Amino acid sequence: MAGLGFGFGARSSNGGGGKGRQKNATPLVAPVAAWNGTAGSGFSSAPEDPARTTAKPACRLLVVPWQVFTDELTVGVFAAASNGGTLLDNLGLEKVIFHFEGASVDVLAPTYHSFIDANGSTVKHLGWWATLKRPAGHVGDFDEANLYVEAVPSDAAMQRRVVGPYVFLPSATLHDGSVTVAPSGADFTTLQGALDATNSAGYKNPRITFTGDGNYQIVLAGGAAAGWNTIDAAPGVTATIVGPDNPDFEGLSGKGRQRINGTLKFTGSGIVIDMAEYIELYPNHPTRYPWFDGCRITDSKGFTASWRGRHKANFVGWAIKGESYFTECEIDNLFNCPDDAVLARGIHVRDCYNDVFNDALCVVGCRVEDHDGRFWNDNRLAMTVTYTGPEATAYIQRTSSVGGIRINWGANSADLTIGTTEADYAANTNYSVRNVVDFINSYSADGWSATLIDDTHWAASLCKFNKKGAGFSATNVKDATLSLYTAFDIHADIYQRGNSGTLENVVVYGNYGHDIVAQDLFFAGAMRDTIAINNAFHNKTDASTSIDLASQLNSAHSHVVVAHNTLASQRFVLRNDLNYDPDAYCLFANNSIKSFTWSATADADLEVADNHFISGSVPAGSVGTTIGGSTDTLYTDAANGNFTPAGDLLTNSAGPLAYYDFAGETRKGQAAKGALD
Repeated sequence: MAGLGFGFGARSSNGGGGKGRQKNATPLVAPVAAWNGTAGSGFSSAPEDPARTTAKPACRLLVVPWQVFTDELTVGVFAAASNGGTLLDNLGLEKVIFHFEGASVDVLAPTYHSFIDANGSTVKHLGWWATLKRPAGHVGDFDEANLYVEAVPSDAAMQRRVVGPYVFLPSATLHDGSVTVAPSGADFTTLQGALDATNSAGYKNPRITFTGDGNYQIVLAGGAAAGWNTIDAAPGVTATIVGPDNPDFEGLSGKGRQRINGTLKFTGSGIVIDMAEYIELYPNHPTRYPWFDGCRITDSKGFTASWRGRHKANFVGWAIKGESYFTECEIDNLFNCPDDAVLARGIHVRDCYNDVFNDALCVVGCRVEDHDGRFWNDNRLAMTVTYTGPEATAYIQRTSSVGGIRINWGANSADLTIGTTEADYAANTNYSVRNVVDFINSYSADGWSATLIDDTHWAASLCKFNKKGAGFSATNVKDATLSLYTAFDIHADIYQRGNSGTLENVVVYGNYGHDIVAQDLFFAGAMRDTIAINNAFHNKTDASTSIDLASQLNSAHSHVVVAHNTLASQRFVLRNDLNYDPDAYCLFANNSIKSFTWSATADADLEVADNHFISGSVPAGSVGTTIGGSTDTLYTDAANGNFTPAGDLLTNSAGPLAYYDFAGETRKGQAAKGALD
């Protein structure tokens, strides 16, 4: 369903009503006269973010910087904080201040702002919004102006947060160069040729338009634009951007790494980026990352197609490296995309596998569907092996996930090291299951025999049944036949915070999904100032690899708010057996989930309030817990993405903690627990 930037039929169009809420108010802010076109020149003293000594609001930009504008440009942030255990009034903030080259404007409340996306659809998002104004009398082109945004908490004991600087470019001209690309009849026949030309011309914000259908090779370099190298397609044209004729694997274990410039903006549904012939897009700009705006990113071979006998996530932990921007785009048949995104706004992820938004900084209004990578977990019978020779004992083992095959018979032994590199794959002597079978059969005179059944996957994924690619210890094959399978161990997460370091200032708001096999919210590593509100997910329940998964909180957390979320068929585990240590600013409240468990004694610092569970018991120290119903009775049709509350959720309401639900409706004095009222 179309919606207010959420994809599920949001209905309210602005923030009208309620204490301190503005209606259709987007104040203007323009650089002061001292600004001379150089970034930062308008500030006598630029705003600074104070060193963190206690909790701060989360505050993340909802638009992409480096944009050029000739008159006005509306920008916004999602900013929120717990105010004594609630975000009901103004998302827990007193105000948000936009500082733009010496001028400042206060925004007193969050509102819904609507705009037209790259494909002509109207979308709306909740945030704190202001409009940047090009100064009267300004005549320069592509001048740079710094924006800082300051989130002021209502709780006086918390610190303010200042984010920025973000560069925007007031300009008399929008595009200083425009060229076309098509198989014939255009300025250029290749995208690389067009970018080389705009770069040589010194264009600061060029536009490159495909005017003819076709496959075009991915660019390996791009212009040094001050704004963006905008790449789009004329109406009715589909330009499919594919891998080069001679992929550069760079000796990285067969990994197909394709470099692109970080100033590229791929915009509109006429642009299709097909990653079938490589694994990774790798931005190579020192400070910039690409913007994928309304385009489609896919693998035309499908996510079940193997790469060198392996799944692509077995090589690298992301499909697109680095802190890129994704707005209203389609992503399908990929893995780990858009991991590490600075902004993932209103995107649709479908038919993918492994992880989705891991370590992303701002994820708002996104939709995830049919996310099921169990194909790679499945047991694929690959070979059998037996020993019928004269020795009294015979064993086979695989020493590790990337190790080797060892066979022993009596006092004899032989080893095959399984290859990992592109050269090993090309040589095909110690890489495939067939190579293992041939190795074993080379000792047929001694009594060994192996039979090849399936050679699809890499030999280092050989395992016993249901062992997901794990190595195995010495196993008897004397006068016995051992079946070996190939499989991989896929651990999927919708949002995961990894284990290394501390991630601070994170927004996960208003996202939903169904037909999922993944942990929905897995905050494994240390986190600070994180807001996870109004998210709704339904997970498949047809196999243990799905139904046994759990969302989790681990490690040290400070001001991590998990509230008004719906996990219709997944339990939540707080892993204080794995060092989960929340502070008093943390909050777990008004969620509707399958069940809830502390792995050890409950931590009194965490407020656990007004949650609803399908099963289980009331957690120690919690208040307002209700229990009952089932996934089928608590929601209208969660399995198909309709999380409208029903049954016990309607009769066990509570005071809400957030003014809007994930559909944009205002919550009443008493509201259903979970993401939707």
